[in-house]
Formats: sequence, C-alpha cells, structure tokens
Amino acid sequence: MKIAVCCKAVPGAVSDVEVEAGGMALRYRSQVQSINECDEYGLEAALALKRAYGGEITALTMGPLTAQDILHLALAKGADKAVRIDAKVQDARAASKVLAAALKTLACDL
Repeated sequence: MKIAVCCKAVPGAVSDVEVEAGGMALRYRSQVQSINECDEYGLEAALALKRAYGGEITALTMGPLTAQDILHLALAKGADKAVRIDAKVQDARAASKVLAAALKTLACDL
C-alpha cells in the first residue's frame, strides 16, 4: 500500500511578531519549522497503517527550501520518501490544484 501524507510547514517558536504595513499579514521571526499539528496526526495514522499492513509512506510539502525541514522530521518519524514542491502559492484554490497534480504523479493508494 502506498500512502501519501501532505505536510504543511508552520513556524515553531515565534518571536518579534508585528503586523505589516497593509494590515493583511504578520511578520515574525522563527528559527525552526514544524509540521502542522493536524498533518502530524495524519502522519502518525499512516505510520500505524504501515506497521499493521506494510507499505510505503511519502511525505509531501509545498513551499520554499525552508519547508524542507519538516520533510526531514517526517523521514525521521518513519516516512520512506519525501517530496517538496518548490512553489509559493498564496491562493488556496491554486495550492490545491498544484498539490492534486503532484499527488497524481505519485500514484498512491491512500
């Protein structure tokens, strides 16, 4: 069984939070990236399925090079492969289309 888990990089320890000039975004300083909590639960569920039934887990993320840190975390937890899509997409609809296209190329069962 081939399982794909989408993982979003979120800031770990955040400091110096400010609202940007337009009031539409936050500026902050963060030294580490971490996996979104809900995505981490998905990764743990995939690992449980792998232990029970065998298979292969691919962790997938989209973002700049700094997002690669969470793929290292996923590999350390037990994922077999990691894929980073080098894109900076702000629109949720566009991001979902990019992720859907990437998932089609992985040919996963779950």
